[in-house]
Amino acid sequence: MKLLRGAFSLLFLAVLLLPASQARAETQPVIDRLQIDIWPEFDRPEVLVIYHITLASEDSLPAKLSLRLPKSSGGPANLAMKDTDGLLYNLDYTSTTPPGDWIVVTFTAPSAEVQLEYYDSGLKRSGIQRTYQFTWPADYTVSSLTVTVQQPTNASNMQISPNMGAGRLAADGFNYYTSVFGEDQAGAQLSVQLIYDKSDNALSSTSQPVQPVQPVNASTSGRTSLAEMMPWMLGMLGGLMIAGGVIWFWQTGRMKNAGAARRHAHAAAGSKNGKISVYCHQCGREAGRGDTYCRTCGTRLRLPEK
Repeated sequence: MKLLRGAFSLLFLAVLLLPASQARAETQPVIDRLQIDIWPEFDRPEVLVIYHITLASEDSLPAKLSLRLPKSSGGPANLAMKDTDGLLYNLDYTSTTPPGDWIVVTFTAPSAEVQLEYYDSGLKRSGIQRTYQFTWPADYTVSSLTVTVQQPTNASNMQISPNMGAGRLAADGFNYYTSVFGEDQAGAQLSVQLIYDKSDNALSSTSQPVQPVQPVNASTSGRTSLAEMMPWMLGMLGGLMIAGGVIWFWQTGRMKNAGAARRHAHAAAGSKNGKISVYCHQCGREAGRGDTYCRTCGTRLRLPEK
């Protein structure tokens, strides 16, 4: 009887704890930090939107997320997670298109940091004026939400609502407007509207010169100074001079041997003809009858004794 009562007690306790465990399993992930970058006309004539997502540390990984993107984006351009080595690795995702204005992108994040990018073709043009409205659909609660807007190249009269201040000029040459909105509860949508003037279609990415990642100076890794290269340069010069000397000595020897061979051949030919011919001992040319000096190089001939 006692055993039966104990079994009923354990069953009752399990029934009480089941809803709590199910509630924990169905708890939505919480985003600890979300930075949204809005870059109009950066490398396409559209608006590049980048989500930098950091999940709350208490979330269990891997975490499954579903985010809504505007249909005018056509879906993500890139989706990646940051691994422990600090590098970004592509993530697989699925997308559905329910009725309405959104595409739902679902993926599993094996790490706490995720980056999602998409291009929104919702930028409107009227003459030189551009207008764009961004909406964060607030699919999840965000502990700290920050929005940064990059002013396009050659843009003027930049107006942002809600107001993000005067902006600041960054080291990359762009003006940035930043606003920290703080905590944002799930379901509390946030909208940011941009209005600016731009008389050309130049993209921001093509108008900026290529800059080094860090300043180049004498201590920059991989840089070699002239003093360090001088021994190598002198060694190479010495090697070339030695090689040139060897080649010159070899060519000179060949020329002398060839001249001597010609002289011997001519002398033999003269003897065979029954007459003694005279050849210049310097250049090997045959001298004429009665010549005292070589008609080619001017060297005094060595005439045979009569």
